[in-house]
Amino acid sequence: MKAINRRTSLRALMSGVLGAAVLAGSSATASAQEITLRVADSFSENHYVSKQLIVPWMKRVEELTGGKVAFSYFPGEALAKSKDLLDAAKNQIADIVYAAPLYISDRLPLSSIVALPGVPGNAVQKSAAYQQLVDDMLAEVEFAREDVVPLMAVTVAGYEFNMNGPKIDSADALKGKKMRSSGGLQEKTVEALGGIPVQIAGPEVYAALQRGTVDGTITPLASVQPYAFDEVLKSITTNADLGTFPITYVINASVWGGLPDDVKSAMRQASDEVNGTFGAYVDARTVKAEEELRAKGLDLYELPADILAEFRARTAPIADDWASGLEARGYPARKVLESWRALLN
Repeated sequence: MKAINRRTSLRALMSGVLGAAVLAGSSATASAQEITLRVADSFSENHYVSKQLIVPWMKRVEELTGGKVAFSYFPGEALAKSKDLLDAAKNQIADIVYAAPLYISDRLPLSSIVALPGVPGNAVQKSAAYQQLVDDMLAEVEFAREDVVPLMAVTVAGYEFNMNGPKIDSADALKGKKMRSSGGLQEKTVEALGGIPVQIAGPEVYAALQRGTVDGTITPLASVQPYAFDEVLKSITTNADLGTFPITYVINASVWGGLPDDVKSAMRQASDEVNGTFGAYVDARTVKAEEELRAKGLDLYELPADILAEFRARTAPIADDWASGLEARGYPARKVLESWRALLN
């Protein structure tokens, strides 16, 4: 497995080293000895998704196939911007890509289901459930429409309320509060609880919290320190379960169809193995983050049962509205919603 950065990949494309494979739309480079596949995503090589998910998966596939399969890895948007990666797979600029359903929810709307609030489960549980949902239903009713086959489907830890003021002490505590959200279902969650959703680019959130432009943000515990939010936050919930973020890697359908059965089996086995190890890493990382944030003096707390119950009641209609909207567009959203809930309850 060879990692190729943006500068290297672009220079190679310009010089024609990869031109025949990429520009001509060739999918897998195969010989009697080796199949080489191009993998592209938006994460840096040091990002935990790269280090704990896609890189271990590639290495495991190489092991299981005895070197029959090799990968050229293009991290950090080296081949395409995050929002364009799905098209990169469809157009065979890459063979396997990271597809973020929440960033392209108009094309993978059912896969955004993991962002619905109030569904219990840690990263191990939700990643396993999400992979099963994708394999059993979404692969056919959603990903097939995009001419791709999903290989991996995982989630990060649940989102929590991160406030630059006191902890939430009543069901109306968020009324009128400006909360940074990523839009979509998260925005609807904030509105349902009386807050005012504000969309701010990631790099600007720290300053917005520091200046009081927003009263809080919604993010997983493990993301607080990497963005230095712990310097400006005062309180964080630990049991709000405000949905989570889905991560999928997909392969061009034609490329998949041309792979030998033993290679397909190796990829599926590697996906099953990495799904569990990734979820375990995320959960351990969350526990460690909670300990470190407490040690720094932040108020980390569980929402009282009565407040949590009221929040659940107020946000419950979001799922029904989500399903109704997609049913009107011809998607079997209610069946998907029932399956998702059943997998985690």
